[in-house]
Amino acid sequence: MQIIDNSFEIHPRDQPNAAAAVCPTMEVFVPPVDALLKDIVDGDLGLLAGITRGTSWQSIHHTSAKKEAGRWLLYQPESVPPAIEAMKEFIQRWTLPLLDYYTSAEAIVAVDQEIGERRVARDRAQMMRVVAAALACRRKDYAQAVLDKWLGAPVPRRRYRRVFDYVDRAS
Repeated sequence: MQIIDNSFEIHPRDQPNAAAAVCPTMEVFVPPVDALLKDIVDGDLGLLAGITRGTSWQSIHHTSAKKEAGRWLLYQPESVPPAIEAMKEFIQRWTLPLLDYYTSAEAIVAVDQEIGERRVARDRAQMMRVVAAALACRRKDYAQAVLDKWLGAPVPRRRYRRVFDYVDRAS
């Protein structure tokens, strides 16, 4: 299941002349990965704290080249139609191609592996999702490598001990 939703920021601080900013978000659910991630954290939802909350929830601006804003300002009523058209073009150009591909555990791992791939937000919670996807693909070696890279320092390793133990026990 994939969701694109809009959130609005009324009178954005960085643009005081704007009446609102439209900030679309996206979320992708991959049931085998989501179920495994839930099992990995075993009720400790604090392990999924962060921007993504352990899902693919993120602003759609991540799906584009960094020069593209992914946020649209509304000033007067006549500024709404051009903003809608710009959002439509942005989503068709950047977001939908990612959503067409990002549909399985294998795709989650592949997107993470692509050098320089930054079309998905990257925080600790998202890296936990990559670990779950790697385990769902029976790629324990990749899951371990992601853990070591993102959570291998002493303090995070202690905090995420449950996850390290889970991956160690995975077959």
